[in-house]
Amino acid sequence: MSVFFLYFFFLASFLAVLAVIRKGPRIGLYAAILVYLAIGSLATVLLIGEIQNPSIDANIGLGIALLLMEWMSIAGFILAIIIASASYIMKRKQAS
Repeated sequence: MSVFFLYFFFLASFLAVLAVIRKGPRIGLYAAILVYLAIGSLATVLLIGEIQNPSIDANIGLGIALLLMEWMSIAGFILAIIIASASYIMKRKQAS
């Protein structure tokens, strides 16, 4: 997978999580922002370092950071779907 698409899915996952937890407690919002910012900045710094000074051998740290971004994107989408569906079910039960 291209790094561009990885960053696109990471950003889409971040926006989906923020849209779902926007109305919840502020600590959850701040925690999500902090986690996504930490993971995204780590991968970005390592990617910029690799572009400026390419390594001869495999860059394991960059690979793990990009893999962590991919896993966080998947987990974010799953979390957003679960929270959105739970909130929909609760609103529907209250309306009945």
